[in-house]
Parts: sequence; structure tokens; C-alpha cells
Amino acid sequence: LTAAAANPTNGNLWDYVEFCQNVNISLTNCPRDPGQCSGIGGSCDNCFTYCTTIISYTYCWWDWVGTGGGGSGGTTTTGGGGSGGSPIPPSSCQGGGGTIPVPTDGGTTITYDDEPIIFLTNTLGLSSSQVSFLVQNPSYQGPIYNYISQNYSIQSVQICKDHIDLLMSEPEYVLFVNNHNSTGNHSVVWWMDENWLDNPNNFNLDITRADNQYDELTAAEKALVKKYPSQAYAIKQNINSAFTMSNERMGSSGGLNDKKDAFRHAFFNAINTRDVGKDPLTLESIAKLFSDAHETEVPSQLQKEKDMDLWNNAIGHLIGDVLFPIFTTNSSLADDVYDKLINGELRYIHPLNFTSSPSYDANNDGVQDCPTCLNGILSTSILTPTNQ
Repeated sequence: LTAAAANPTNGNLWDYVEFCQNVNISLTNCPRDPGQCSGIGGSCDNCFTYCTTIISYTYCWWDWVGTGGGGSGGTTTTGGGGSGGSPIPPSSCQGGGGTIPVPTDGGTTITYDDEPIIFLTNTLGLSSSQVSFLVQNPSYQGPIYNYISQNYSIQSVQICKDHIDLLMSEPEYVLFVNNHNSTGNHSVVWWMDENWLDNPNNFNLDITRADNQYDELTAAEKALVKKYPSQAYAIKQNINSAFTMSNERMGSSGGLNDKKDAFRHAFFNAINTRDVGKDPLTLESIAKLFSDAHETEVPSQLQKEKDMDLWNNAIGHLIGDVLFPIFTTNSSLADDVYDKLINGELRYIHPLNFTSSPSYDANNDGVQDCPTCLNGILSTSILTPTNQ
């Protein structure tokens, strides 16, 4: 793909051309120390010898080349012409800036800065497709660069690569990230934007009521979002599936502290367990970490509701812990949850009376509306097996 333009000053024709070259890059997981320089040629990446590894990938860049004038060879800085030679590639070690001749009067040049993409390629060990994506979508480079340069760890490297893969493969995730970049702090990745996360309209994990997802993230949830951002996004995306399936299996009415609520919580946690798996280091269920965190700030007046949710969440975790997640459908998990409900293995609150005990916070101001406002819960209400 080329973009040709005539230079009125010297009559040359310029093409904007993509060049690719196979390169080796040395990288390290150790902290960089300018006094301990080692790597290819021993001069560029400032890493310890014992933890340097080499990766190979195809590095591509775009540059202007002069095609008119009949010369042999030529570079981006001298023009030339004829068959032309490829320009000298940007250094994968030096980073920094360079100049690209722009075909306008007077040979005007612009300065570019290739340091972020070089740094990301080295630090994250990106594949050629990931590098190409970031080069073609430079607006995503800055937030990732800022994040990894300030939060480097093996885990954060994987977080960045998962983020890039989602941007490359999931259109809904692209819309989600772009929404953050337009409504939040576009210089940081979404999971590190505290103010943006504080707005439940931007991000929440509440499945209490479909028409009123008001809950802000708890402090424990926000900490987990930072640690497991791609998993948090997957859990968020499962909220609609949980409401849809509970309506299909349990009818459209009700859904707060009743059997339908029990089904929804168990199903939600089953699909979450299937989709986000376990922490690779601790082997903890990530879905359980999130569901437990969600219950950490429930007011004491709603303890029975919290107990009900924790019980049904736990059943969902067991159901979703499947051997072959990719082959396990939502429908099959819903069947298993419904069987547990019919067998009385889930729990709901009984009796419920929403006249004597209205919604705890109907106006969403975070304050209990009245002394008896307990989401239908009475003093006589108890956790009850769902076959009763």
C-alpha cells in the first residue's frame, strides 16, 4: 500500500511504503540498571546477563521513499529514485525520535517518537500481529506504556497482552475501551482510572435488579479489577446473560430474595467460573474472589440477603468448575443450576413481604429508606431450601 505525492521543489515522486524486517530483540524481566549493560552488541538494553532472553519477530514500519529521478538506492533522508533502496529501519534499541521527509515545499520534515512502541515490544514480548495492531492504533500505546512503565511485573505483562488481544478480537471491548477514553482519563488504562470506576454507569458488577444496577464497586472489587481486568470485564459482560437466563427459566416477575434470585446468582457464578478460571499462581477461583468481594460492604440489616447470596454463589462456583470450559454452554450450566434448585440445594428467603418491608434503598442514595425497608425480609424470614 503506497500513498504517492509530488514534491514541487525537486520534481520527485514520493511513496509512503511499509517495510518489514526480521529482527532479534533482547529483553529481561529484571529491573533495568544502566550500569549493568548487556544484550545484543552489549550496548542497547541495559539488562543483566543472566536474565536476558532473545525473541525474534518481524518489525514493520512506514516511511516515505523517493521514486522519481532515476538514481540507484537512496534512503528516506536523501531521496534518490529509480528502483530505490529501502530506508534504514528505526533502531529497535535506541528508541527516541527520527525524521521523516514529507513531500511538501522546502523539504519540510516532521519528527516522530517511536519510543513507546519499541519499549512495549521489548518489555511485553509482543508478537508481530500485536506490534502491527498498536502501530496502526497508536492511541492505545500511551495508556499501556504508562501502565507497564509504572507497574512492571510478570502479571502486569500478561495483563497488557490480554488487553491487546481483546482489542484485536472483541469489537465490544473496543467500544468499551473507547468509551473510557472519551469519558475518563484517556492517558491511563481503564482499570487504573479510579474516578471512572467509581461511576456505576461506567462499570459495576451488581446483579440484584435488572432495572436498577446502582451498586458502586466495593473497595475489594476495585482492587480485584486492577489485578484481573480482563476477567472483570468478562464478568461484567455476563450480567445480561444472567438476567436473560433467569427470565427464561424462572419467569419475568420477581427476582429479589426469591427462588428466581437464587437461580440467577448461582447461574451467574457458574458462567463466571467457567469463563475466568483460576489464578495461575494461587489456584484460587477468580469468580469466587469477585463474588465474595461484592458482598463485603452489605449493610448489617441485610445479613440474611448476604447469607443467601453467598450460599447460592458457592453452588454456582461448583457447577461452573468444569473440565472443558470451551465446550460447556450456558444452557447446560442453566440445566445444572435448575436441577439444584428443584432438589433444594439452593436457598431463598421465606417469608417475603414487600409491603411491610419495601426496597432498602429505592431512591439509590445509599441510605436505608425506612426502618422496615429490608427488600421484603421480615423478622421471621429464614433461609429456606428451594424445594420448599
